[in-house]
Amino acid sequence: MRKILQYTFIFGILVILLLGLIKTVFFPATMNYYENRYAEKIIAPSVSAVLNKEFQESVDTALSDQVFGAEKFKYYYNAFSTNYLRTILDPIRKNYPDRYFAVDSNLLYGDYILYQPITLEEIKEELDRKIKGLNQCFSDYPEINFHMYYIEKDTDINFETNVQSGIYEYLKSGLDLPDNHMGAFEENSFEDYSSHFYRTDHHWNAVGSYMAYCQLVKQLKPGDVPLEPLEMVYVGEMSGSKAKGKLSQFSEPLEAYRFAYPPMTIEINGKAADDYGNQDAFLNHSTTDYLSYGTFYGGDPGEVIFDSGTRGRGSILVVGESHDNAILKLLASHYDTTYAVDLRNYEHYAGKSFSFADYIKEHRIDTVLLIGSVSYYRMPEFLLEGAENGVQ
Repeated sequence: MRKILQYTFIFGILVILLLGLIKTVFFPATMNYYENRYAEKIIAPSVSAVLNKEFQESVDTALSDQVFGAEKFKYYYNAFSTNYLRTILDPIRKNYPDRYFAVDSNLLYGDYILYQPITLEEIKEELDRKIKGLNQCFSDYPEINFHMYYIEKDTDINFETNVQSGIYEYLKSGLDLPDNHMGAFEENSFEDYSSHFYRTDHHWNAVGSYMAYCQLVKQLKPGDVPLEPLEMVYVGEMSGSKAKGKLSQFSEPLEAYRFAYPPMTIEINGKAADDYGNQDAFLNHSTTDYLSYGTFYGGDPGEVIFDSGTRGRGSILVVGESHDNAILKLLASHYDTTYAVDLRNYEHYAGKSFSFADYIKEHRIDTVLLIGSVSYYRMPEFLLEGAENGVQ
């Protein structure tokens, strides 16, 4: 009887593994909703992929995503890890509230999950390349009204020492733009940061993004009056992009402002859309979709076009990363047409590489806003025409 039970157990395990393999190969899930990302899939086998072990690694990562119960297992494992971590760390953190505590690749500071601070010296070479590329672009297109806006966050200041990186000041000193065409969302202390950013996510919260929007209106269109929020709405609980692994059970409320936006049409990657993200649906509590900064404010499509139907207010091209998602509809209320491109994803969705020269000519762009945090000003993907002008 014991052997029958043993064989039955082993057979059951093999059946589960076989079904998991069949599901992974033939019926893979598209999304890992627990971790809010695309699920890993097995890549097509080839001689080179096998020899450099890419194929084997893809099988391993795909199985961890695709087998039955993978998300549930990760959830319960991470819940146990988070609770264990809190049991160990909480008494120590209470005695040292102004200290960093390293957890995996992130830091804990109070109830905030933070990235490691970055120094100017370690990224100066990347910034110099960016400055050179942008200055060449400014020179090549003198008819364009260029603006830049830098977003300081947890990487720009060491909260233990209150020493700041000086990255914005370095960019500002190197870029060939008038002072009133350059601005920054500055963070001078942890009190500033905690008022403007989420605890578990790397993006700014509703208060921070609205503050940036008001600063940008003053910079871009000094005579315009920013839209006023109608109310602050509690949308729901979320675990942000930093809440992973041992920190995956950290969560917080997502609150957002409701605005009376003027009429506008929205086109995302060439297709008409009812909204950018699901802002209206979440604010009206008419959706049960997974809540995150991206699902609320909109993800990172290659191109978004907002058309207000007005004339005489100009057009603007916003070249940015995910921080601008929270303010694009707000900025669009001040222009006839607002174009927003994410150069990391433009070619994927458009089916062609991005040409700055062609784009501004086709859409008759007169103002360009370059907006992002430190990663934006480091990444070569955001060089515009820099690489074409010999900036490598």
